[in-house]
Amino acid sequence: MREFNFTKKNTYINDEQFYQEYTLKELLKICVYYSIDKHIRASKCKKNDIISTIIYFESLPENVEIVKKRHNMWAYITELLEDSKMKIFIIWD
Repeated sequence: MREFNFTKKNTYINDEQFYQEYTLKELLKICVYYSIDKHIRASKCKKNDIISTIIYFESLPENVEIVKKRHNMWAYITELLEDSKMKIFIIWD
């Protein structure tokens, strides 16, 4: 499996600053992937709370594999969406 390119993430001082660039909808997609969206929705968290939750989840040693996998999957989606012929087949709401 190809490793995620962390170049963009490394240009930020910290993870919180990096995730500030994401929309609320994009952050919720990450939460759904990690299966933590129910807690987020039940608590009616604000953007900063969601970011903190994601950062905490990603920092836990037991979540290393799922975090790597998500980064890879997001890189694949990005690559597909950037291809003019493939993007018409991708539904990414």
